[in-house]
Amino acid sequence: MGRDRIRRPLQADASGDSLARVGAARGGGDIDERPSLQMLIRRSWDTPTQRDWSEVLGALPLFSRVPKRHVRAIAKLAWLVDYAPGEVIVQAGDRGNSMYLMLEGRARVIGKSRVLRPGDFFGEMALIDGGPRSATIIAADQVRVMMLQRRTFLKALKQNPQIGLAIMETLAERVRRLERAVSA
Repeated sequence: MGRDRIRRPLQADASGDSLARVGAARGGGDIDERPSLQMLIRRSWDTPTQRDWSEVLGALPLFSRVPKRHVRAIAKLAWLVDYAPGEVIVQAGDRGNSMYLMLEGRARVIGKSRVLRPGDFFGEMALIDGGPRSATIIAADQVRVMMLQRRTFLKALKQNPQIGLAIMETLAERVRRLERAVSA
């Protein structure tokens, strides 16, 4: 089938060449500061480190309330995956078994006039319920994503129940916000 897909785990890198320096570059100097997702995405993803993944995951709404040490544990589960132009990333109706964060390139959501770009993410609900995909997403050009598989994510939840509680708080907040919007 000759796919251009590259699938590799993130690399552990103690060299310090990571996004931790973003806070200092912004003038804050506080490495603990959480930069915005868009700021984090604007970098080369050729050799991402665990620290890079931790910072990116921590900037996603789903993980915003998860303690940083648990985000670091989740980050160790992330994979870098490349898709060639025209390749299906997810297929509508298929069982959801992973979440994706767009790092490079563009992808089309079939049947909707939506284009996904770096910083966009999809499949986050699949981490929790494994339900069927609601849309087909195809790489419009060369795409690089961070992928987090449900199976390994659930193992992390079992080891650290606080992760699940933090995510439930975030999801409850989303539901309340939607309810207010519908009733307004």
